[in-house]
Amino acid sequence: MKLFLDVEGTLLVHARSGGDLLPRPADGLEQFLDWALAVADCFWLSGVDRTGGHEGILRAFRSTLGPIRYRELQPLLLTIRPTYWCRSKLEAIDLADKEPWFWIDDHHGEAELIILKALGLQGRAVNCPYNGLREVRATIEQNLLSVA
Repeated sequence: MKLFLDVEGTLLVHARSGGDLLPRPADGLEQFLDWALAVADCFWLSGVDRTGGHEGILRAFRSTLGPIRYRELQPLLLTIRPTYWCRSKLEAIDLADKEPWFWIDDHHGEAELIILKALGLQGRAVNCPYNGLREVRATIEQNLLSVA
């Protein structure tokens, strides 16, 4: 199985503190990443870095986690492979791949959802509600039964 992971709004969320919105890790972030890496080949699919490198991904986590927690998580973050895409995140996914894959995001683009639906792949786009990594895991485990 392959998992394509968005960062902002999915793994890193924003919480209101007074009048400010401050980024913070989603609840259960480490447990989710441990599970994802144990069951799947994982790929970054995020607007924070679409260049095929880790730089933007690491910057987003470093600025959110703080130095100690970031140092602890950095090796885990580096095991997730970056992807390159330009206009659409679907460019980074082999839509004809016979291996099950899921794209986890808090906001899949409308055009992307239309394409996935036309291909009968709409179940591969897993919506992540605010702070919803536990729900995402349950959805993937349930959906995996239907694509296996």
